[in-house]
Amino acid sequence: MTYSFEERLELLLEHELLQRKVSNANRLRRQSKLRLDAQPSQLDYRPEPDGCRYTDGPASA
Repeated sequence: MTYSFEERLELLLEHELLQRKVSNANRLRRQSKLRLDAQPSQLDYRPEPDGCRYTDGPASA
């Protein structure tokens, strides 16, 4: 398959932008000094059914 100049340039630019995003994410992950090695795909953003994730016992009314 033969690519035109514009197609090759577009592929090079896409690759460069992707590499910069990955490098930036890796740098931020290293600098954050997290105690756990979590992956963004492992995060759960769903709200808890009662609207609160942690409780200290029964709520006082």
